[in-house]
Amino acid sequence: MKRLITLTAALLLLSSPIANAHTALVSSSPKQNAMLTASPKYISLTFNEELISIAGKEVSKIRLFNAKGKEIKLPKPQVIHKDIVVVVSKLPASKYKVTYRVVSADGHPITGSFNFWVH
Repeated sequence: MKRLITLTAALLLLSSPIANAHTALVSSSPKQNAMLTASPKYISLTFNEELISIAGKEVSKIRLFNAKGKEIKLPKPQVIHKDIVVVVSKLPASKYKVTYRVVSADGHPITGSFNFWVH
């Protein structure tokens, strides 16, 4: 009986799709740890699933910080399908940290961060 239960559980696990798969960042511009010779004109993040936007609510955000931890003011980002994009004013030479919070179509929030440098 124990063997039958184990075999049944194994078959169920193998035959069912992975339910825990969530949205993930697949690419960014600038890329993580990029060493840029000029300021980027925008920050763009691409995810593996659709993102949502809700009119009048900031559910998706991109924030930018310089090496001293001071936040650089950015305009409201645009969410377009799997992408979130924000225009960036000219940045002086420094290390920068991008943080983000987006909400995928399944309603789960995704957060993360990465660095890049402008020389």
